[in-house]
Amino acid sequence: MANTTTAKQSWGFQAQEFFRARTERAIVKGRVLPYLAGTSLVMAMAAAAAIRIVDRADFPTYGDGLWWAVVTLGTVGYGDLVPHNAWGRVVGGLVILFGVTAIAMLISIVTSYFVTTKQQAGAPGPKAEVTTAAALVRPMP
Repeated sequence: MANTTTAKQSWGFQAQEFFRARTERAIVKGRVLPYLAGTSLVMAMAAAAAIRIVDRADFPTYGDGLWWAVVTLGTVGYGDLVPHNAWGRVVGGLVILFGVTAIAMLISIVTSYFVTTKQQAGAPGPKAEVTTAAALVRPMP
């Protein structure tokens, strides 16, 4: 059991490092927008293919699946196309989770890189005050 857990952690770590390195290269070369657009396009195309396979009744064309995937990955959810069978909803849930996670991950990586670059350049920034929750609570008179 330990070997399986180690292998999964190793694979997850390798994937994270791969995406971190790719994102960092995109930022350094000034290609953030194409990188984000390409990643989103690949995710949308994969989601469209998956929903088309599991729910042909609600998504009769690949274009319908692609529209649904783009809207769902972007967490907009217009509601014009929705999966009605169980497997379609499972795919929909996974697409939502993946979309939200991917957006959060990419934003955090880009933000972290910009902050690190600014700190390494020695640029002055606003001083942050550390305040604990206990300091914010005032005793009642």
